[in-house]
Amino acid sequence: MYDLIIIGGGMSGISVAHFFSNQNILILERGQLLSEASGKNAGFIISGFGEHFNRTAARWGVDRAAEIQEIHRSNHSRMRLFAFACDYYPMGSLAVAITEKEQHDLRESCEMMQKRGFRVRWLAKPETGLKETLGAVLNIDDACVDPMKFWERVASKLPAQPGCEVRSVENVGDHIVVHTNTVDYECANVVFCLNAFAEALVPELKGRYIPLRGQIVEMALQSKAPTKQAMYTEYGDIYWRYSHRKLMFGGLDEEIGIAKEVSAAVTQKQLEWIRDQFETSFVGEISGTRCSTMAFTVDGFPFVGKLPQPHRYVLSGLCGLGHGYAMECASWLYELIVHARNVIPSYICSDRLNSLPVYTGGDWRNLYEAWNH
Repeated sequence: MYDLIIIGGGMSGISVAHFFSNQNILILERGQLLSEASGKNAGFIISGFGEHFNRTAARWGVDRAAEIQEIHRSNHSRMRLFAFACDYYPMGSLAVAITEKEQHDLRESCEMMQKRGFRVRWLAKPETGLKETLGAVLNIDDACVDPMKFWERVASKLPAQPGCEVRSVENVGDHIVVHTNTVDYECANVVFCLNAFAEALVPELKGRYIPLRGQIVEMALQSKAPTKQAMYTEYGDIYWRYSHRKLMFGGLDEEIGIAKEVSAAVTQKQLEWIRDQFETSFVGEISGTRCSTMAFTVDGFPFVGKLPQPHRYVLSGLCGLGHGYAMECASWLYELIVHARNVIPSYICSDRLNSLPVYTGGDWRNLYEAWNH
């Protein structure tokens, strides 16, 4: 009888297991740990909701916008404990403007954040590798990390069963039975950390996610990298950084559905943007590509907390911002399950599941305010 079984071996599941490591726990993963988006991302540790501060403040109020920044800063401080020898670069992030509209939003965001005491600065001429920019906000508290090295280090002493596919989960009396392709497990509680793959096991999450392709192309550099900061533009839809004499570039891929293999069409689109926007003699040949599936929620916030059936919990839907949320969200679940103390913000709590619209297809950018930039 386990105290807790965690279904899903990505950063969410590993984060939950980390906080419950003093109990009898087990991570169940149908593939290998970190085999999906958690191990295939660019390693950005950035703060904020995924949109610029001024827009979050306009939609939810300045207090909530500031609270989201603090959640991500607290999450980052938890990650620092494991960041040594994980190609961790605590050099901040750059939100880069290449249009006048985004320049206006970024300058306004910078001023608002400075008034709330956040460590941000406006840079008129940031070093980005692009031919031309209209300035950028430097968020000093942000960073980059190698996601595989980092999460493998966090998981190194945690009990996990890879190659174990969960077929169903059953409430039996006052405990849970987890049926898998190998054996059945019994536990007092279960946490689902499945993101875009959750619907089969968690019917409550059906239609609550927009599954989106995340694809990255890596290219050799022909000259020294200007910086190792995380960089993004077009309201986060395009992002890149430099590491080990290479450019790591993602975005421009809003393809809906489970990404099973790299899309040549997306890669071509990314290469065209790089050739148009980057210094011509800066980038060389392709050295690799990779893809995964991200789970974007319809309102832009993760689901953390209880599910309707007893002893079932969820931590998922990190909207491509897992390094800003996962460990902090896991700490909230620990407080809820072990100490019966609910510190989960209402806009992140899973209690809101039934009040959200269901995504059944269509233009998600225009359907949901959270993603309509």
